[in-house]
Amino acid sequence: MNAMPRIVLAGGSGFLGQLLSSILISKGYEVVVLGRAASQEAGRVHHVQWDGKTVGEWRKALDGVRAVVNLTGKNVNCRHTAENRRAIIDSRVNSVRVLGEAIARSVRPLVR
Repeated sequence: MNAMPRIVLAGGSGFLGQLLSSILISKGYEVVVLGRAASQEAGRVHHVQWDGKTVGEWRKALDGVRAVVNLTGKNVNCRHTAENRRAIIDSRVNSVRVLGEAIARSVRPLVR
């Protein structure tokens, strides 16, 4: 029997991530959410802790995944001061960089 295809949602614990998780589960996918909270099972979603800045043990969740969706980033609903703009950009750039590094280190990178 084939295992369910897995999709990783980085920063997927918010509104959009929860909605996307439920749709993916209804389509037969296994969902792994990378987030700041401690690793846990929540219903049919597996939550894995990461910081969005460094490659860690969480990278094992990327082995053999079908897709990675990055929803990570500082909330844009804030005053757009120079400091906040920098934090908004850095939070997105750093998460993409670290996800790329983790995928490159995967035993089985993205599966088609």
